[in-house]
This record gives sequence, C-alpha cells and structure tokens, in this order.
Amino acid sequence: MLGADDFRAFYNSRIGTLPYRYPVSRHEFEWGCIHKPFDEQPYTNLGTEQFLCAVEGEEILGIAHVSVAEEEAGRIGQIRYLDFVPGHRRIGQELLVSAEARLTDVETIRAFCPDYLYRFFFNCYGLPDKWLHVTSILGLNGYSVSRREILLVQESEVAPSQLDPPEKVGRIEWETTESRGRTSGLNLRVYDHADKVIGVCYTRAGSHFQLNKAAERVCFVAWLNVRDALRGLGWGRFIFLTALNEIKQRGFTTVLISTNEKNHRAQAFYANYGFSMVETLSEFSKGLSAPRTSV
Repeated sequence: MLGADDFRAFYNSRIGTLPYRYPVSRHEFEWGCIHKPFDEQPYTNLGTEQFLCAVEGEEILGIAHVSVAEEEAGRIGQIRYLDFVPGHRRIGQELLVSAEARLTDVETIRAFCPDYLYRFFFNCYGLPDKWLHVTSILGLNGYSVSRREILLVQESEVAPSQLDPPEKVGRIEWETTESRGRTSGLNLRVYDHADKVIGVCYTRAGSHFQLNKAAERVCFVAWLNVRDALRGLGWGRFIFLTALNEIKQRGFTTVLISTNEKNHRAQAFYANYGFSMVETLSEFSKGLSAPRTSV
C-alpha cells in the first residue's frame, strides 16, 4: 500500500522544476504538512485529510492532497496540493475528479490556498505559473484565479548604501526571528520620538521554511509596512534599505519578496533596487454551483 513516503518521493522528484524549492526529508515532509508557514503552530481547523496517488504499473504519475477547512464562513474544500507528470493530462483529470469527490458538504473548493500551503513549499502564496500543466487542468475544470502574487528576487552579495531617514527617529529595534536551520531572519521596527511605530520590515531565513543547505543563504521579506499617515515621505525606502543592508551583512545573497500582481507601485519600487520577477503564484477557487469535475 502506498503511503506518505511515496507521496514525498514523487514530490522530491518534481520539485526541482521550481526555483528556490528543494527536496525534503521524511521528517520535514510530515512536519511541514501540518504546521503553518510562518509560525510553529499546527493547523487545528483541517479535517478529512487524504493523500491521493495515481499509479500506472509501479510508477507514480501524479499526487493530490485534499482537506476540509472549518472556517467562520463555513466548510471550505481545500486542494492543498496537486501535481502530475506533464504529458499525462488524463492522470491529472482523474486526480482532480477523485479529489473533488472526497470534498463533500462544501460550497467552495480552493486550490493552493496560501493559508494551507506546505511550509516547505516555501513561497506560501500559491501555485507557480511554471506548472502550466496544473494551472491549465484547473482552468479547464471551472477553477478561476482568486488571488495572485508576483515573486521577486534580488541576487547579490553587495549590501546597499546606508540611507539617512527622512527625519530623526526615536529608536530602531532589531529582533532575530527563530529558524529551524543555521541562519535566522530579522524583524526591524522603527519608532518615532513618541515611541509609536513608524514602520516595520519582517524577514524569514529560507531555512525557516526548508532545511536544505541551499536555503540558508536565502532570505524572504515577509512584511514591509509604513504607518498610513507617513506614506510617501521616504520612510518605506529607508526601512527597506536598512533591513536589506543588514540582511546582506549577515551573509544572505538571495532576497525574495512577493507583491500583489496589481500593486504596480510596489513592483516599481522593488525594481529600483535590482529585483526582478521569478514567477507568479495563484490561488484558485471554484464555487460548486459550477458542475463538479468529470473524467
């Protein structure tokens, strides 16, 4: 009988087609499936978890992982993961049919919802567009994009020049963020003289998400924000470059950040500092007023 280790083996055989994702150990796979991406808490609202494998002979050609999330809005079906060998569209179709059949008493199904992605899948924001075989099979079966992010990268060992703040700050606070690997991320908070937060930049080391050694020099900017009343005054640039400078000083050579596909202002901002697009990441959804998938 096939088990989680077979699922993991197929995942590892396929994940090399995506940037900044790496093979996982058995322990990491089991732990990462049940823990939230950004903290150490396990999921507590997921039920009816099932792993599906499509097999021909002794070869696994596709996998899916489904669950039902109990949310305030009700029961939401979740296709947490779906992949199959490109060129085997029939396998992908049969997996999707089987996945939907197991999601009963739900009005909506989401696929690759950021709230329930595996931690080790790393981007934590959706299905990469590089997996066209998966995005197309979802689209052909009535799923539409409900959320889309753009993943950006800067590859450099050079720290940016230190920038002066728009005006004197009250204090700057640094906090090291925990990681399961040998490198740690940083949280930066900048305060005014009344000790109110001007803005923040929160980062996570790649080894927070994946234990592969290659992830240790990757840093993910999880959150950049400036107080509403102070936007447009240069604080975002100061906070971001201050954090980026410290990140580089600590040996991170790859910095990743994501932004909504419609946030062109943010995209232009990051492009100014050498960031370029890696991929788009999409969450898909399907209301079950639409026909269920059939083979």
